[in-house]
Amino acid sequence: MLTGENINIIKDILSIKFIVKNSSGVTLQDTQSMAFSAEQLRHTIYSQWAEDKGNKLLFYYGGTNYGVGWGSIKLKKLNATQISWEYLTNDIILDDSKCPPGTDINITFQKQKI
Repeated sequence: MLTGENINIIKDILSIKFIVKNSSGVTLQDTQSMAFSAEQLRHTIYSQWAEDKGNKLLFYYGGTNYGVGWGSIKLKKLNATQISWEYLTNDIILDDSKCPPGTDINITFQKQKI
């Protein structure tokens, strides 16, 4: 309820720490031990909002080095025990003016629906 000039906004954030491994079990990215500041975007996954009566959740992924792979992740409830996820990466052009030569610019998440 909004009354007069006193507006209270409450925001809840779900912040996800994760490990990405390839099919051989080699760790490609691990954020489990990283400490994040409240406004940090790199290496983070933050909730944005829910849709479809809470059955779909949208997250923002900040990417890795120099924002490589930033984009959105959509989770969808399939039933009581299963979810699907979709990772939608945004394109970014990198050159030596944006990151030093030899910087890891691989996208570790898969770009397909599961």
